[in-house]
Amino acid sequence: MADCFGVIVLAAYRPAPTLLKRQLLSIMNQSFKHWSCIIGFDGPDPAAVALVRTIVGPDSRFRLVEFPHNVGVYRHFERLLTMVESEAAWIALSDQDDYWHQHKLETLVGALETSSHTGVACQARVVTDSGVELGLTTRRAKALVPLLLLNEVTGCFSIFRREVLTLALPFPAETELSIHDHWLGVCSEALQGFHFVDAVMHDYVQHRANAIGEVKLRSVPKAMASVMLGRESLGQITSAPWEWRITMAEALNARTSSSHAKALRIVAQGTLSPALVRLLFRQSLRGWIPPRVTVALAYAALLRRIATSRYRGRN
Repeated sequence: MADCFGVIVLAAYRPAPTLLKRQLLSIMNQSFKHWSCIIGFDGPDPAAVALVRTIVGPDSRFRLVEFPHNVGVYRHFERLLTMVESEAAWIALSDQDDYWHQHKLETLVGALETSSHTGVACQARVVTDSGVELGLTTRRAKALVPLLLLNEVTGCFSIFRREVLTLALPFPAETELSIHDHWLGVCSEALQGFHFVDAVMHDYVQHRANAIGEVKLRSVPKAMASVMLGRESLGQITSAPWEWRITMAEALNARTSSSHAKALRIVAQGTLSPALVRLLFRQSLRGWIPPRVTVALAYAALLRRIATSRYRGRN
């Protein structure tokens, strides 16, 4: 395992100095040492670059890249992943404000090496930025279609084999709700599967500045309250997640010959149909996705069908 070289990709954007320092020190103190780390700054940030140089000092495993333009978390991770060395056997994603337990990489690289899976993730403590524990994650592996419909993969808990990048890059077209780790998890599952170990090896910090966090899908009552107060429409709540799933299904079908091709084509069509209803409710009955998510996705597909019919009617 000591020779299994990998690359850590840390995406930074206006980081909190104290949290960034703690995260970098936790990476530097990993029991598994055979890695390099690309730290990419999403737009100019001289102060953060200077801070990182002070923290990592002469450690040659770190490579700092300051990009001239801010592109957002989805495209930022994409451009960083294109920089991963060809000899890397695995890739780990890192947030700028979490904390890795000392044996995290050792545990995940070991799990990857002793299995055929193309992706592995640990569990995490969900904490505030002051260290108050909010709970523990209990993520479980899913088959490809339910994972496409409801994400369980958080990138900063995970490592991926190199072949996942071969399938995942370039990332699909960006939508209103494109999520980089969801796409990587789906690609991993489409290859040789994505696996979760039970070990808690990560502190996942939640605060207002999180780009993407441990946010539960809203309950039906909360969603309806938002609609009744005029803050959002049901279409706004449901359409963005559905468009992202359509985009992933289209991309995956174009890039693979998956045994799930038929199901992917049904999702990629995007509009409500008897086949889609059967697919969605089958996942719900099997316990893969909650009924409220099933209903929300079906509603979004219905809205898309109505919009498509109106467009055709005008033309």
